[in-house]
Amino acid sequence: MTSKEGSSYSVTANHTLFIDNREVTVSSSSTDPADLAQNIIDAAIHGVTASKNSSDQLVITSTNTEPYNKLSVMPGTGNSFQAGAIVDPFKFTQKLIIHKHLKMKTLVKK
Repeated sequence: MTSKEGSSYSVTANHTLFIDNREVTVSSSSTDPADLAQNIIDAAIHGVTASKNSSDQLVITSTNTEPYNKLSVMPGTGNSFQAGAIVDPFKFTQKLIIHKHLKMKTLVKK
């Protein structure tokens, strides 16, 4: 998940968001995405990491490989998630890896 490019970024202390149903609290008001990324890292959510990319965007990444277990990012208290971090909740990417020995079958109704 990546915050919107070209938007001004700011979050407010004590606002929260939920990542994979774990609450993450913003430790201090900031205009640097790296600060919220550190709050996410400090929350120690299994299989989740966060960083700031070269475009000054917050990037939240999941390394979870369990089928049907997608990264979940939801607003908590305050408006930092929607207005400050400028998160686009529908801009998610999921990479599927299929082992070379598995055969995919297509079911066709007749």
